[in-house]
Amino acid sequence: MLSKKILFLITAENEIKALTQFGKKFKEKYDVQMDVIYVKDVLKYEIFPVAVEGIGVNVGMNYFVKEYKDQEEKTFQKIKKQMDSSFEKVYAKEGETDEVALEELKKTFKIPIIGVIKAGAKTAINTTKSGNIGVIGTKATVNSKRYEEEIKKLSENVKVIAKACPLFVPAVEEGILDGKLVDQIIKTYLDDFEKEIDTLILGCTHYPLLKSAIGKIYTNLNIVDPARETALDLKEILEEKNLLKNDATKNREVKYYVTDGKDKFKEIGIMFLDENIEKVELVKL
Repeated sequence: MLSKKILFLITAENEIKALTQFGKKFKEKYDVQMDVIYVKDVLKYEIFPVAVEGIGVNVGMNYFVKEYKDQEEKTFQKIKKQMDSSFEKVYAKEGETDEVALEELKKTFKIPIIGVIKAGAKTAINTTKSGNIGVIGTKATVNSKRYEEEIKKLSENVKVIAKACPLFVPAVEEGILDGKLVDQIIKTYLDDFEKEIDTLILGCTHYPLLKSAIGKIYTNLNIVDPARETALDLKEILEEKNLLKNDATKNREVKYYVTDGKDKFKEIGIMFLDENIEKVELVKL
């Protein structure tokens, strides 16, 4: 008999109460194993106070890193104690939430599960002429060497150079996508870096919104957006399985459900989708 298992990924202590309530009720009705992974998302460690002065930027150092990591461990131990017997296993993994989720999903399901890293790596290899590929991302992504490892699996004849660009995320979230300020931020990180490569992977979900600004400064640079390449991979899989629908109407209503940050989701979502988001509903857990 096929064993049934539910895996919950949580990233904060305030998620415990809702999860334990759900787990207890669910366990009473169904014979299923429930495990919990607390994701020590290393993006939380990258905190940069930014003050804009004219077109300059004052950047605080990446501070309190050790303190944040220690706090994450304390939070995990607290979560572990509060989880009741409904949950068989409670353990922690360090990394970005989407990476941890992808790894666990691939272990569990036999259906195709696509990650952005492989798609971006494949396109970069097919694009580079010099064999020198650059990867920019958060410190977490760069330190994980995930892109480098994936690229080396596909081709050993390329050189991968990675650089963290932590100010890109707050710039995007503040809606600063072009102009003198963002140009200065980009040049600070990429002026020397760009000379060593001919192809650049935007290794963070926020970075594609700066693709145009980067491309205007470095006109000869091939810029790879892994999110776009992932979408193309998905289309290919759907076509192969005859699952791609071409009869969708543009006038259909789209509704988004979020558990937090309704206004922020709408603000950032409009930038990503380049279309108006009208209906966002807050769901209380």
